[in-house]
Amino acid sequence: MENIKNIIDINEYINTCFIKETKDYYSLSYLVKNNLSQNSCIKLGIAIEKILIDIILYYNKNLINIKEKNKKNIKEKDHLFKDEKK
Repeated sequence: MENIKNIIDINEYINTCFIKETKDYYSLSYLVKNNLSQNSCIKLGIAIEKILIDIILYYNKNLINIKEKNKKNIKEKDHLFKDEKK
């Protein structure tokens, strides 16, 4: 659990994200003590996604993230990982 906390603490997105004020009962942001606007809720979702990627890569050293960057006007693709040993 300490490793996950460290991953979150050093995650670049989390460290550069700014929080605004409002809270939605039906949002993940409701689980967070800070008040979040809709924009911040979206940022929270992105942060969770990026943290999960970091956790996957931390605990699976043979995987690499092969997801391409998002392109304008093209639907976002799911995250893809490749096992370097296969």
